[in-house]
Parts: sequence; C-alpha cells; structure tokens
Amino acid sequence: MIDCLFIDILLDGKHVLIGAIYRPPNNKIEDLSNELEKILTCNVIQKYKRMFLAGDFNIDLLKIDSYQLTRQFFDLLTSHYLLPTNMSTH
Repeated sequence: MIDCLFIDILLDGKHVLIGAIYRPPNNKIEDLSNELEKILTCNVIQKYKRMFLAGDFNIDLLKIDSYQLTRQFFDLLTSHYLLPTNMSTH
C-alpha cells in the first residue's frame, strides 16, 4: 500500500506531471515497485513528456549494489527515465 498524488500543471505552455509518493517503512519495497510499475505504464501517464516524481520511498539508495530490491527499484525508475536526486538542504 502506497499513498500517491499526481497533478498536471502547465509550465511554459507545456503539460508537466508532478507526482508525490509515500511508502510507509513497514510496507514491502516490492509492493511499492509493483504499484509504481502499474502507475508508470498507465496510458494516461505515458503521454507526458516531462514528469517529476517526489516522495519518501523509505529506500536506502546507497545499498543499490548490495540489496537486490533496492537495485530493482532503481532500475524501475531509470527504465522510465526517472533519475533520483537529493534535494535536501542539510
């Protein structure tokens, strides 16, 4: 189970999809990946040329080389041209 919200905004005359997703820490990573795969392959979502996805996935991306589920999540994102960035201001 994940919580998510997507909105369409008009930016410089072009439609941009903004998504926010939250996965509670006690939920399985594979459940998040499965739900996100359904969302990203939806015909409605695929029409967007620009999309920003933000959220609290509760996944340690530093474990990409040592934990298979983290690698699978990362591969899912990148297969849809989504690249993780750290926007924190610490």
